[in-house]
Amino acid sequence: MNSKERNFNDKKLRDRMERIDAKIEEYMKELESNDKVEDGADGGKSAAQITEIVKGLTARKEQYQKFAKGLAQTGETHKSLTDADSRLMKTKDGIDVCYNVQTAVDSKHKLIAEFEVTNLVNDYNQLRPMAAKAADALGTDAFAVVADAGYDSTRDIMGCVCGGLRVHVARTDFDACVPSDAPSGEITGHKDGRCA
Repeated sequence: MNSKERNFNDKKLRDRMERIDAKIEEYMKELESNDKVEDGADGGKSAAQITEIVKGLTARKEQYQKFAKGLAQTGETHKSLTDADSRLMKTKDGIDVCYNVQTAVDSKHKLIAEFEVTNLVNDYNQLRPMAAKAADALGTDAFAVVADAGYDSTRDIMGCVCGGLRVHVARTDFDACVPSDAPSGEITGHKDGRCA
């Protein structure tokens, strides 16, 4: 399961490394003070225990440094250990480690024709790009696009219509004009009963 604890960005990595440095410094001071007293005689951690703790903290810091280096090299903003495609993103319930999968399905064969994993929290403005990818995958540019209300973007819908697709989006309520002499892809809005 994805977890915020297994998702890292640059700021989180820096914070974790700073906390590790502070902890190591704390343990080193404790180790120095224990040198003056016999190991563990005062009820504190022994030198061997502190050495193991510091070794573990150092290994964790090195792992975080590798994550930070990987982010810098790839240009990515997050690293998720459980699911590499997931990202920390805003959802309707706050912030979570997840992703949004866009899927185009061939209704005749009930097979996925195209998909894309995105970190956009909603489906707005995803209709036209997915329709274009599905058209390429299916080798046709004449088909109907059916989507739920989350895809209710006038620009996207009109882009599909101008591309020759029939579009059905749930609860869509808009007026748009596509003049017959308009250059390909030009979309105009509806204003006061006339094309703008």
